[in-house]
Amino acid sequence: KSPYSFTATAGDIKDRFVLRYTDRQLSVDEQQLSDTFVYVKNDQLHVRAAKNIEAIVVYDLTGKKLMDHHMGGNSDSLSTPFQFPKGVYLTVITFENSGSVTKKVMN
Repeated sequence: KSPYSFTATAGDIKDRFVLRYTDRQLSVDEQQLSDTFVYVKNDQLHVRAAKNIEAIVVYDLTGKKLMDHHMGGNSDSLSTPFQFPKGVYLTVITFENSGSVTKKVMN
């Protein structure tokens, strides 16, 4: 947001950055991930979660957005027509005020 400056030494500095691995996931609450279910049955996309769902976006594996359904956070489940060819799809489920989860679904 504003200009800044810094001073550095020229040359190779091999300990400038530290890569640290942790056993916790950084962006998704594990409980939220395990409490969210997505499946296709009888040409219907079914989504169920423990929290209210704000929106559901479905992509094919090329990254093309196929469906964008906004629910406004008033429900924790959805059944909607899913009339796409057989294959694997990615669903991004956004929760009311608490992040999102990406799930794979097969049609």
